[in-house]
Amino acid sequence: MGLGLLLVPALAGYLFLSWFNATRYSLPRETGYHVVFRSAIAGVLLFFIARLFVVLADVLAPAIGQSWKAIVPLDYSGTTAITIMLAALLPLTLNLLPRFDQFQAQRKAAMAAADQISLIIDQAILESRFVEVSLASGKSYVGSPIQGTFGHRDDGDVAIIPVASGYRDNETQALVMTTNYAPAINSLPDRKLESLKVAFPMRDVVSARLFDHALYVTFLDTQPGPS
Repeated sequence: MGLGLLLVPALAGYLFLSWFNATRYSLPRETGYHVVFRSAIAGVLLFFIARLFVVLADVLAPAIGQSWKAIVPLDYSGTTAITIMLAALLPLTLNLLPRFDQFQAQRKAAMAAADQISLIIDQAILESRFVEVSLASGKSYVGSPIQGTFGHRDDGDVAIIPVASGYRDNETQALVMTTNYAPAINSLPDRKLESLKVAFPMRDVVSARLFDHALYVTFLDTQPGPS
């Protein structure tokens, strides 16, 4: 068994973990040693399953094995091929199950990593919703996020196309809108909207929430006016 063959389980395991919803979002947050260890374990299991397929095929349909060996006359080539196929196809199949739904998997990973802010931003991207993001500087933006940081190895940057911006009142923490970008957005073609893009480091984000404009207006209407 050559060195190349020894690498197959590790590579197959990493492919499986990277594509399987239950593990793909927690994997980038782990250290290198943990990634290698988990990939090796997953890969060995896949290799073992693939080997069982080959053994059964040799017993039940020896002609298939002989034909394969005639085409690819390398030791364990059939097992290697099946291992890679399992690593690619098995996660895609498992992801179709409700329990491995993409957003549910992200939610579990976010709860485990205590990273609800990234989850909210990513949910807004997936559902094409507005999000309100408040920064450490006191600045707040409301708009459509086009780049989040969920599932990345480092904090990274958040990018948003703002429809409004403002600040949080120091005393009441109420959102005060000061700039309306809607007229500019309405006058620009879709391909030019990125000229309004605002990006900032994830570490500067203090809070984030899905933004409902109708609910925000209702809240303002219920606030007492100045006496």
